[in-house]
Amino acid sequence: MSFILDALKKSESERQRQQGPGLMDSGVSARRRRLPAWAIIICVLLGINVVILAVMLLRQQSPAAPSPAPAPVPAKVAATSAPNPTHFSPLDSAPTYAPEIPVDQPEPGASSTAQSTPAPRPQRTEPVPDTSARDDEVLPDIGQVTLAGGQTLPDLHLDVHVYATRAADRFVYINMRKYREGAVLAEGLTVEHIRRDGVVLNYQGVRFLLPRK
Repeated sequence: MSFILDALKKSESERQRQQGPGLMDSGVSARRRRLPAWAIIICVLLGINVVILAVMLLRQQSPAAPSPAPAPVPAKVAATSAPNPTHFSPLDSAPTYAPEIPVDQPEPGASSTAQSTPAPRPQRTEPVPDTSARDDEVLPDIGQVTLAGGQTLPDLHLDVHVYATRAADRFVYINMRKYREGAVLAEGLTVEHIRRDGVVLNYQGVRFLLPRK
């Protein structure tokens, strides 16, 4: 009897192995995993975009607030300030001319000479003195006077020599000082004449030429 029970148990266990595990043998199925974090973030951003689009659509559909009406401009001001629709030019307005000055009519008995304008007087020009004779005068120069030993002359240097046709325009610089004809030098000499080749000086009655360099 025990052999029969053992054989039945073995056949039953083999049959169950062939059929696969039963409901009791299968374990509890694992829980479903939650959504990942990046999927949640994408969902949140999409929701925010949807809200922003809805707000913008509502603002566009709402009527704009009426702008305040401009203040009325007086008719006179509007007429003066309104520009010309075509173009503006200062020649559009009529030009204003100055009143004409009446010209005195000559009397019948007046002579024609009284109406004629006087002829301009010729300008008087000063005569230019002839200095050719003084320019050609032969005089000893300062070196010759010093070698002769008649007079002890100071040290003189003709720095600048300016000759002109008019005597008033002539001048010289002697020892770095400016002189004109008739002036007295600081050294006691007199400037008698400025000519083309130098200046004629007089020192205690001795006349000589200080030549230009």
